Amino acid sequence: MLRRLLVSYRIVLCLTTLVVVLATYAAPVQQIEQWALRLAMSLVPVAPVSQRVTVATVDSEAIQRFGPWPWPRDRIASVVDQLHKLGARTIGLAFPLAEPQTPARLPEYQEQAVGLPKDARDRVRDWLRRLDTDRILAQSLQRAGTVVLGADRGVPGQRHEALSWPLKPAGAGGLPGALAPLMAAPSAKAPPDRLPLPEFNQAAAGIGHLETMSDSTPTGSRLAWREGERLIPSFALRVAMNGLAFREADLTLLPNGRLQLGRNPVTTATDWVAYPPPAEARNGQSAVEEVPIMSLWTRSDASRSVRNRVVLFGPVAPESVAPVTAPGGYQLAPVLWQAHTVAALLNRSALDVPAWFHGSQRGLLLGILLYLVLLPARWHGRIGLLIGGVGTLVLLNSGVLVLVTQGQWLPVTIPSLFLLGGQAALFSNQRHASRLTAMQRRTSDALRTLAENLMNQGRLDLAYERLCQCPPGRETLEPFYHLALEFERRRQFSKALASYDRISEIDPAYRDVESRRQRFRTVTHHASLTGTSGSNATTVVMVNDPTIERPVIGRYHIECELGRGAMGVVYRGVDPKIGRKVAIKCLAFTEEFEGHELEDIQRRFHREAEAAGRLDHPNVVTVYDVGEEHDLAYIAMDYVEGSSLEAYTHPDHLLPVEEALEVIAQVAEALDYAHSRNVVHRDIKPGNIIYNRDTGVLKVTDFGIARLTDESKTKSGSILGSPAYMSPEQVAGKKVDGRSDLFSLGSTLYQLLTGELPFTGDSVTNVLYRILNEKPKAVTRLRPELSTGLSRLVSRTLNKDPKKRYQSGAALAEALRRCI
Repeated sequence: MLRRLLVSYRIVLCLTTLVVVLATYAAPVQQIEQWALRLAMSLVPVAPVSQRVTVATVDSEAIQRFGPWPWPRDRIASVVDQLHKLGARTIGLAFPLAEPQTPARLPEYQEQAVGLPKDARDRVRDWLRRLDTDRILAQSLQRAGTVVLGADRGVPGQRHEALSWPLKPAGAGGLPGALAPLMAAPSAKAPPDRLPLPEFNQAAAGIGHLETMSDSTPTGSRLAWREGERLIPSFALRVAMNGLAFREADLTLLPNGRLQLGRNPVTTATDWVAYPPPAEARNGQSAVEEVPIMSLWTRSDASRSVRNRVVLFGPVAPESVAPVTAPGGYQLAPVLWQAHTVAALLNRSALDVPAWFHGSQRGLLLGILLYLVLLPARWHGRIGLLIGGVGTLVLLNSGVLVLVTQGQWLPVTIPSLFLLGGQAALFSNQRHASRLTAMQRRTSDALRTLAENLMNQGRLDLAYERLCQCPPGRETLEPFYHLALEFERRRQFSKALASYDRISEIDPAYRDVESRRQRFRTVTHHASLTGTSGSNATTVVMVNDPTIERPVIGRYHIECELGRGAMGVVYRGVDPKIGRKVAIKCLAFTEEFEGHELEDIQRRFHREAEAAGRLDHPNVVTVYDVGEEHDLAYIAMDYVEGSSLEAYTHPDHLLPVEEALEVIAQVAEALDYAHSRNVVHRDIKPGNIIYNRDTGVLKVTDFGIARLTDESKTKSGSILGSPAYMSPEQVAGKKVDGRSDLFSLGSTLYQLLTGELPFTGDSVTNVLYRILNEKPKAVTRLRPELSTGLSRLVSRTLNKDPKKRYQSGAALAEALRRCI
């Protein structure tokens, strides 16, 4: 149910909407709306030619006469003087002045001129004053008193207090706190600035950040940036403020997020971006007047274009600056774009971007989500696609209509695309679901037919797998029910319960399924021979219900499972002939092997039984019987009461030292006996040693991975055993002998004494590496009360070189008893 909910198209729509809404807080995503606005701006009428802004342009003719741009500062000073003389209200220099032009060694030259004759000294000083073009421009700026300079982009992280001033709120009110995040515009990081030279800053009427026009296709102009509680103005805003005779204190922040200049709100979006109308009409008429720089001296009516106006001065020649493409597709020099922005601010002709711009955009997205979620499934096809297409056209055309008639920009592009995309996704999902349903129906019919054939052949596991692959439905109830009955007949109750569970998921009231499930739920609390995925003979389960006959393997009645190992599962059983309890070790050949591998593992199993059957020692588990039943092989062994030594390997539950040494001595004697008969255990560890403290009986068990060391029957082969107890030669895949078992027994002794393994690591590879290359800590470091002699004994047992260990189990047993 949860999986169906997670893959539901409604959940996907909600998650997608959440992603889109969050994405609208990123400026790159809002560029989609900017792109649509640029397209629609070609339909917006051009504002009348501004009578308040003029651009003094450095055109190609001026470049040819006075040389390439940038010009010397004294020539710029002459232009500033001329504009001031003609009565300019405000002068804006739309180019950076951060680098000095005056020669750095000018003071040195002035000092050297002191020793010259008077006439020569005066001429040299006059010449040197002319070289000090920065001073000349600074004096010109001082005389004019109305010049605004631009600060271009500087080194990242660089900030100047001279460029910003404290942000002044215009009073309380605004949006409630809960709605404010919904209305928030994408944040813009304040750019690093490089101020003009200090002498220019002191003489200027103001400084603003001059956009570098890295975007060759601007839609709007950012008027300010917020940095904490301070505001960084743009060049265009600073020029407009000077043109309107406003001071810094006259610029305030409204509660709705807009800026206010004096008593009039600045027509900007909440992110402080102004969107001027198209810069040029189709007949080529510009929204601002352009005056070539040469005409300031040659035209008698030049003052008419300059007096009481805001005049921006900068290059427009194509060989000097790269043009930008303004909305409507018009090519403009950067200074003309700045002038166009200033004119829109002075004339209040910028497009109106409502304070609820971004909030309405996100509200539309949520409204479209509600529509898509509630849309009936029958309308997900072509009808829904048609509705989505019409809705998209209506939204887009409404936005264009409001833009052209009211001069107001509405955020309908992203919601329109979301509506169209969502409707297309629903259409695609319906088509895919229809094809998938038809395919599943055909596949289900084929799988049910195949499952019936497999049941007839007695291959119940494969039949169950094929039925599980069918989509859940009432057509699978009867095949599952017949399969469950067949599992019951074969005493595979866990699989029968699994089949009934499948039926119950579809229809709990089907036939007598519920009563059968209750009956077998208690049965399957007992583990099966090799799990529910095993073959027929291996899935005999333990049953406590007296109404159900106990399973039988060979002649042995199974009572319960004792444990599982690398070679199979061990059960406790009873030999009905003599009433003796036995441990029965089982292995299902056909589950893991087939073909030649199956034949090889069968031979190997009998070899292991032969190896264990040779052993007759009081500390070695006795093998009574070996046989096969169907595809299940078994070995009947002596059943030993007690627990494995794993119970005494915890630091807070260790055996007394003397008792631990005696236990290991008995194991060493048992191994010595096995080694004398060419049998190597290969997996000595606490879990394979059964110890009954009450009776003192100890047995070494699980020779399940033993190999005969007789060369006529086996060769050195793959690594077997538990990694933490392996000997170095066993890890390296070398041929092993009884000394390998003594190393493993040393690891067991180490753990019984200290509660820790001698070699540990965070992975099997790490453990094996330490076995091969590192020495374990001395046991006296972990238990200082242990004798040094015992520490040396343990270290010798764990020596990497088999020749330096005890060479027999008897020798090790003798050494252990000397330490008691």
